[in-house]
Amino acid sequence: MSEQYSPYLLAYKPNLFLLLRSYKPSRYAHSHQLTADQLLLSVLTSPRVQRLILAIAAKEEVSVDEVTKAAREVLTDISHKLSIPFARPVVYAVTKLGAHLFDSITVNVEGLEKWKALAENVPLVFTPSHRSYADFLLLSPFCFAHDVPVPLVVAGEDFKNMTFLGKWLRYCGAFYMQRSFTKDLFYKTIFSEYVHMIMEDSANPVEFFIEGTRSRSGKALHPKMGIIGYVFDQFFRGLISDFALCPISISYERPLEEDSHVLSMLGVGKPKEASTSMIRGIHNVLKKQNGRVHMHIVDPFCVHEAYSRRLKRMLHSQYPRVENFAQMLAEGASKSIPVARGSRPESAMEEELRLERDIVRESSYKVVGLQQQYMLVYPRYMVASILLQTVGRLVTLAQLTRDVLWLKRYLLLLGAHDVVLDDQRAEEEVRQAISLIQPPVFIDEDRQVVRVQEDVSFATRPDIDLSVLCKNAKDYPVVFSRAAIELQLVYPHNQLVHVIHDVSILSVLLDIKPTSYRRDDACSEFAILAGVLREEFVYGTSDADPEQIFNEAVERLVKCRAITVSDSRQLSVTEEGDRLIKFLAKTVHPLLTTVWVFGMTVINLSASQPDAFFAATASIPEAQIEACKLLAQGKMLQMCSF
Repeated sequence: MSEQYSPYLLAYKPNLFLLLRSYKPSRYAHSHQLTADQLLLSVLTSPRVQRLILAIAAKEEVSVDEVTKAAREVLTDISHKLSIPFARPVVYAVTKLGAHLFDSITVNVEGLEKWKALAENVPLVFTPSHRSYADFLLLSPFCFAHDVPVPLVVAGEDFKNMTFLGKWLRYCGAFYMQRSFTKDLFYKTIFSEYVHMIMEDSANPVEFFIEGTRSRSGKALHPKMGIIGYVFDQFFRGLISDFALCPISISYERPLEEDSHVLSMLGVGKPKEASTSMIRGIHNVLKKQNGRVHMHIVDPFCVHEAYSRRLKRMLHSQYPRVENFAQMLAEGASKSIPVARGSRPESAMEEELRLERDIVRESSYKVVGLQQQYMLVYPRYMVASILLQTVGRLVTLAQLTRDVLWLKRYLLLLGAHDVVLDDQRAEEEVRQAISLIQPPVFIDEDRQVVRVQEDVSFATRPDIDLSVLCKNAKDYPVVFSRAAIELQLVYPHNQLVHVIHDVSILSVLLDIKPTSYRRDDACSEFAILAGVLREEFVYGTSDADPEQIFNEAVERLVKCRAITVSDSRQLSVTEEGDRLIKFLAKTVHPLLTTVWVFGMTVINLSASQPDAFFAATASIPEAQIEACKLLAQGKMLQMCSF
């Protein structure tokens, strides 16, 4: 265990004291502390919702009471019912379950203290990373145990209809939203107003997952702008003076749903959420080792301090937002139309609205960047990364341990926040990491070698229909069986990609020209590769500058003594750094191979049907078949996903 890991404490201890303890959270000093019913009534009677009701009643030629009743039903469907007396036994049950599911659940002490210091001065908005459904269950018990206001959590409507669980979550602070409602003006207005009222009340923090959905690949997803836009609305319009965005980085040694995520990467559809399936899932994961979980509370940042000097919020009082709902309903529009009193919006207001959109986007990427920055790196991730590059070769346990220690050293130099590996117990921790990847990795105790399973029964599993994965998949059972094995290594490997993705792209270029590379040429070619892979990786800024990213990657490789930069601006790989450059380059090769196969498929389709238009999604099945053929023929040296 590294030095940085020592300040982490157990997030909570599942005992009766937690069930019976006095709960006295530090709340925002100017909070109205509305009850759930009062909040619902405030939304229903707000001027904005009332204007919408009148506009719909006029358009549909129905009574105002009928539309009001429909609005109340939507609000009832959305709203939370947070009740601390009801939440107490649920919190206790969740902490007991967490103790059985994970070896430990820890949190950084200093982050907790900063939350408490801020809670009375500004409203808090929690933005955790999202890798598992367990994310829903980790933060609320922690807040309850440490006298932080229990958050109101934005949850997908899938959970709402789950027997018992949907109601339990609602009474623990969850409120529900439809997965998609961009074109539903009625629902969109009511839901956004509900979020606005929560922000104005500020009795409890809002919690939402800025990535929108769980990452099935283990890598960060690009942020969604919906909920965070609603949160910022009240600040932009001056209805709240400030709020603090609180990124939370949740690191799982092994996420509970990893097996289903692997199948998802293969193309198996996401199972429908239901109480019975969730109970079965919990029963299955209780039989497995899931390792450790760490919640890192990143330093919150207050939006007033960060953005107020760039904004002209007084413009909103000169040109208040008044949606013309009658016009929007007539035109079928889904976006708000700002209208000034007595005149059309001035160019200054339009410019301000563009700036506000830019700030929302900038904040979103900043949050995801901070989440990635403070992710822990567990030994399991490093073992998987190394084994991915040694598939088909025998590796001794001693050699694997040395390789893990070698990789740890460079990950820390490249900027990893913390690598959770005690050098004195390295072999023991590598053994533990392997046990968390079984199958397909196991230790041959007789020969003290680590093996990656060569044969797998994936193709004959009764619960997997290969025909749903891709067209003609049944013709390639060996390929899909092999993919199932390697993807079980790819998923943990992907959880350290945020540390190395930029230097890995640069390493691809340096591996091609290991003697020397003109810095300007490398920068321009780096920009091309980074652009090709822009959907694979998330940078901590909304307008990532390829040249800046390139320069930072060069600095980090120089720090590792992997390359040198001459006075004539030549990049050269050092003898010491050759191994690192090759290792990093190989982590990107499968992605570039995928791009190449897809590109060749589109070119061939275009050549055979020159007058046809091919949508990208329509070309995917053909690209999958082409990849299967190449893999079956042994023409692709390494496969990760396709």
